[in-house]
Amino acid sequence: MPCGTGSLLPLPPSGMGLSALPLLPDKDGVELHLLPAAEYSEFTEQAQACLVEQPWRITTHANRVGYRLEGTMALQTRQPLSLLSHGLLPGTVQVPPSGQPIIQMADANTCGGYPKIGIIVEPELGILSQMPPGASISFRMINQEQALAQARAHRKNLRMLAAQIAATKPHILTQ
Repeated sequence: MPCGTGSLLPLPPSGMGLSALPLLPDKDGVELHLLPAAEYSEFTEQAQACLVEQPWRITTHANRVGYRLEGTMALQTRQPLSLLSHGLLPGTVQVPPSGQPIIQMADANTCGGYPKIGIIVEPELGILSQMPPGASISFRMINQEQALAQARAHRKNLRMLAAQIAATKPHILTQ
């Protein structure tokens, strides 16, 4: 039956029948969970505290490769480090000599030589990628067990979402 003026279309239940909607960033900023990275202990205690206690702003130097952050206090290592280039993954938080962190994003550099202070847990990179320049983020350190639990819960939610989408498609197509 063709649609025309005045035609009524049946709507699926609210939320399109989905009970596990993807997470979206809060307009007031997000808190990202972080695991300590390889050189975490090379940073001063003040830098480690500043990482989690101060808010960070995403600068205009943000793209699919990396997000540069800006905070009031720069992060410093205990002593100057001379690192060889090494592999990087999305979520790695590097600290260049300026002390202002860089988060490696989806198209992360394949290698780098800046010290790494943390790794953002993978499920939260999707939320971070939706944050615009100027947005505020903060960090909270977690341990490996907590990160694994978060990753498992994220995979479970994605499977549930995929199943609900698959179950909703026939409803949409047949109504």
